[in-house]
Amino acid sequence: MFIDTPEYTTKKERYGKEENNYTCSRLKKAKKITLELDGKDKYDKYNRLLAWVWVDGKLLQEDITKAGLVEDFYDYGTYRYENRIRAAMSYAKKHHLGMYR
Repeated sequence: MFIDTPEYTTKKERYGKEENNYTCSRLKKAKKITLELDGKDKYDKYNRLLAWVWVDGKLLQEDITKAGLVEDFYDYGTYRYENRIRAAMSYAKKHHLGMYR
């Protein structure tokens, strides 16, 4: 399972800037960043590394999802933190956060 966030590169999607700012802020302030591989594939079809990102002991994908800054997720099999991401998505929707306002 991998999250799909709005783009804010050459393509400017709604909530892309907010997600970009959220992620950059977290990473810039981080004391420790750890990548954790999970599943059989290391890269997706766009050659992006598929990894869980831990920032100071917190799962970044879960936090981004819980903030309502994830459009969807791709479920390519069974992944270690899948239930946490699903719960975070439910939380964001229930509390009308980010793009779910």
